[in-house]
Amino acid sequence: MIRGWMLVCAATAVLAACSVRPDGSNGARRDFILPGVGYAVAYHRAVEFARICHTGGGLFKHATITNELFPDTGEAYVHVAWGGGTMPEQINIKDAPDGAAVSVVNVDQGMWDGRELDAATRSLQSGIATCR
Repeated sequence: MIRGWMLVCAATAVLAACSVRPDGSNGARRDFILPGVGYAVAYHRAVEFARICHTGGGLFKHATITNELFPDTGEAYVHVAWGGGTMPEQINIKDAPDGAAVSVVNVDQGMWDGRELDAATRSLQSGIATCR
């Protein structure tokens, strides 16, 4: 009986580990290219989206936005964290030959459901922050 229980626990742990991507995104991730847009412009669009849509009151009043631009490597990030806690949302940007390569990632859990991923994508593509 104990061996059977241990087998069930081990199988559950293996299945749980397989459900999370190596980047911790738990499957909620959107990757896209912004054609003709440099990574610095994409970075500024991401910062604007995060600040307009995730700070200033309501549900998101305790969100903290951290961001950094790395000109020497052609990379940038914008991270949204809840009140000094975990960092569940990330927008990672890299310079690419065709434009800026963008990944919007949900790490563990957070507000990045399909509608939020759509809003982030629209905002970065258009340059106008569009909240969900």
